[in-house]
Amino acid sequence: MHNAPADDGVVPEEPQRLLFTVADYVIFFAMLGLSAMIGVYYGFFAKRKQNNTAEYLLGSKQMKVFPVAMSMTATHISAITMLGVPAEMYKYGIQYWACSISGLVVTIFMVYVFLPVFHELQAVSCYGYIEQRFDKRTRTLASGLFMFYCLLNTPVIIYAPAIAFSQVTGINVHIITPMICGICIFYTTFGGIRAVIWTDTLQFGCMICALIVVMTLGTLQLGGVVNVFQLAEAGGRLIWFNMDPDPYLRTSFWLVSVGLTSMWISNIGSTPECVQRFLTIPDLPSAKKAVWIFGVGHILVKLFSVYNGLLIFGKYHGCDPVHDGIVQKYDQIFAYYVLDVAR
Repeated sequence: MHNAPADDGVVPEEPQRLLFTVADYVIFFAMLGLSAMIGVYYGFFAKRKQNNTAEYLLGSKQMKVFPVAMSMTATHISAITMLGVPAEMYKYGIQYWACSISGLVVTIFMVYVFLPVFHELQAVSCYGYIEQRFDKRTRTLASGLFMFYCLLNTPVIIYAPAIAFSQVTGINVHIITPMICGICIFYTTFGGIRAVIWTDTLQFGCMICALIVVMTLGTLQLGGVVNVFQLAEAGGRLIWFNMDPDPYLRTSFWLVSVGLTSMWISNIGSTPECVQRFLTIPDLPSAKKAVWIFGVGHILVKLFSVYNGLLIFGKYHGCDPVHDGIVQKYDQIFAYYVLDVAR
């Protein structure tokens, strides 16, 4: 399917680019609208007003286990996972599956190491602990480094869904990104942590439903799970245990499992967005339940994304949409695949 001249000298017609239909736009803007309305509700109409720190930052410590677990999972399943992981699997193979080991280790650390400390201290962020353990200058340094990290990381997280939306709509990413930022800032500012948790729950629920639908349709189109793995094996994409210790490799079992464990222990176990969610739950046993649910959900979504990479490879192993010019970047290939399989 590459754009080479046919035997009769006639150049084949360019493949049609898949774009959103009216129904797709309605669903997309309905999601944004619901997110904004949740912020309006908790900011202006809920019984508990956002008029004190305990309510705004911690939801008066009255949040339930399930929505907090969903919110924590959604926080760490960004568009980078949903779009970047399938593209990585499509191009380089599935060694990233070892992230499930990292997810289990990090969950255990959270339940038995981090969570008891933060629940006992009842500090709004990990930097409160740092100040008690060391001094205020150390806290200032640590929080300053975290702010610098956010300045570098947040644009990447926003850019990932923006380029996907650009692929399926043709709208410039520089128009999309302010819109995404504006909605998020709006419901966070007015609704506080309650709005954040419930919008995360809504968005994550829709995300999981969409993943399951796409995985089911994609698997059926390729003739079943066995055929999916046979195509991946024939294409050299099934890489289970690359035990090469070379640190210069793109991926290996050690680079994924050890590297992600060290990174996630920091990013998930002690960052303010996680600690804050821990403390919205009134007691430690309930908080531990939320973390276990988060851990299972986090691992499953990662593995679903790995499998989606195999589905994309099975669909396009003979005609790369990026090579054909239908898709500009590999980060956009999953969005294209969704429209192609489940329009």
